[in-house]
Amino acid sequence: MGTQSVNEDDFFIEYDPTSTPDGQVTTFNYKDKPVVEEIQLLIQRISKGESYLILRDFSWSVFSKIAEIKADNFKNRTVNDFFERTKSLGSTLLYPDPFHFSILIAKPVEVLLLEFLLEWCKTKEKYLHKGTPLFWAGEWHLIKGDLDMAFTHFIEAIEEDKNIEPDEFRKRAAYQLMSLCDQDNHAWAYIKKYSDKLNSYFKEYSTVCGSNFSRSEFNIKFLLNNQKEVESLKLYFSRTFIQIGHLMEESNGHYENDLVSLVGLLYFTSLIIILENILKSKWKNKPALRDKNEKREMARDLEGYVLAMCSEKKWLPDNYTKTDNAKFNTTYNQWHQDKAIFESMCKLELRDLHNNKISPFYAILTVARIFRNAGAHGVSSIRGIAANLECMIKIACFSLFIAVEYCYDSN
Repeated sequence: MGTQSVNEDDFFIEYDPTSTPDGQVTTFNYKDKPVVEEIQLLIQRISKGESYLILRDFSWSVFSKIAEIKADNFKNRTVNDFFERTKSLGSTLLYPDPFHFSILIAKPVEVLLLEFLLEWCKTKEKYLHKGTPLFWAGEWHLIKGDLDMAFTHFIEAIEEDKNIEPDEFRKRAAYQLMSLCDQDNHAWAYIKKYSDKLNSYFKEYSTVCGSNFSRSEFNIKFLLNNQKEVESLKLYFSRTFIQIGHLMEESNGHYENDLVSLVGLLYFTSLIIILENILKSKWKNKPALRDKNEKREMARDLEGYVLAMCSEKKWLPDNYTKTDNAKFNTTYNQWHQDKAIFESMCKLELRDLHNNKISPFYAILTVARIFRNAGAHGVSSIRGIAANLECMIKIACFSLFIAVEYCYDSN
């Protein structure tokens, strides 16, 4: 096919469509100069007082020209190349906050150009691939500590990659990063500490439960699981786990007020929502406990799923009935009123009605379920949560390790 080019309205874009995997832009000029030089001139004019809109107008011209390229499979490479060239400038611009015109916002040029691209696509009702600039914007927000916006951009980058590579998007940086498995991009430096924390939980889980279930198996069965029904759960887990880690890192045991407790309880509850969905996939409508007439109830909620699983795995006390479970719940539901009960639950030192220590698997799943009720049904019992937040999060993760190990096959 050879080298092809677009040469119109002062733009000259030359690209080699035979290059793999995305093609290669060999020349990207405006008025016989590299397009990046025009960007530099516009940045200088803005720094001297001109409106940032001159950069928006120019970028819109670039996007329109890229959209005219007839070889559809190389538009992706052309957009990426434009952003790679502007990112190399390392420039930051001050421009007015759209909601508070008296406030100036500092953003990297490539992040501002992404906003112009989003606006262009919406206005022109046309599509250009935005995976690369979305990932960079996510990285910028991550560095700033704005995790919500970072994850919003990373997950949107995943959706962009799905559009053009439905069979290959899982190999791209955004997906690998959000799976807590990628160590081959700059953003990993800001994520690694949370992945290391997860590793430490596996070591403790092995000690508590005597389980050989490892982080690598968790990756295979869950974080790198390609099944569609697992995809959203694992991304939700990664996002929640990193947010929790950031909260604990920032508070560092110094802040134990009600707001920290509420936010921590929210994240804890999010992890248990994931747990419930995993257990539901295998244990819904499975037999749980016998009642006084020897009939077994079918599992229809989190408690039922836990009991059905523990019954089949023989993790329950001998001859455990529905009545026994009701008495057990009555005791441990008082955790928010009894410090000793709360501490025993955090230490997983639960005992049955005969004062025998129960299986660590049942203890973990039960504590997770009971603590979850505080977040699902009310927020009045939050005292002490901030001080014990890491312990609660660890238990939530242990419960997920159990669920993944026994509910998912290696794919």
